[in-house]
Amino acid sequence: RGKKGKKKTTKKGVSDKQYKKLLSKSKSSLKKKDKKTLEKALHQRYCSCIKKLEKNKKLGKGAAFGICGTSVYLNRGYSIPSDAVKTCSK
Repeated sequence: RGKKGKKKTTKKGVSDKQYKKLLSKSKSSLKKKDKKTLEKALHQRYCSCIKKLEKNKKLGKGAAFGICGTSVYLNRGYSIPSDAVKTCSK
């Protein structure tokens, strides 16, 4: 017995296929629901990136915020939300 039809989702909350589809659309053509889904997925990726980089002893304190912000938000054409760091659970 297989699990046919079930989409594989990651820790990010949406499937990789759906995530890439949302990123490929222009910001103005996204529906309100899709915007929320994409914002949530980006935020979860940002938080997981920070958690990974904070474990790295070679980086200075606070360097993870800039690195992750650039790689997750800015390289995809989105601005970093002002409350992004505060809402990441430690």
